[in-house]
Amino acid sequence: MREKPRPPSFNRVGLRKQELEKSVQRAQENDKGLRQIQDALAITDRHLTAYLADHIDAQQIPQEAQKIQAELSGQEATLEDMKKKNQDKDPRVMGQIDLTQKMLADVWTKFRLFQKPANFDTRLSECERLLAGVKSQGGGPGHP
Repeated sequence: MREKPRPPSFNRVGLRKQELEKSVQRAQENDKGLRQIQDALAITDRHLTAYLADHIDAQQIPQEAQKIQAELSGQEATLEDMKKKNQDKDPRVMGQIDLTQKMLADVWTKFRLFQKPANFDTRLSECERLLAGVKSQGGGPGHP
């Protein structure tokens, strides 16, 4: 027994259903990706805040600084990619991407502060004082 051919409107409904399912899946993936980035940024922000409060800078923990920089760069690239893919789609998603990019910009600013030597002026003054002490003891360049 052969099935009757379905009317064209039934095929359109099936296609529309598939489109909606794909759209929901994309939205869920976007939400999950944005949540993961936001969570990672919050953790990085807390770490940077603690480092700055404790006067720890990137030169003191260079491997950690490199790791943070790589993570932030990766998150930046991911957000740019998400923005391109969702350009003409759901404005809510674009708003979430923009919000996450603002969060990323704030963490980048904190990271730049972390890259500067902590207490630079104090350290410089201490070095100058030590150098002056060495020079006054006759241990400067050209002295035995």
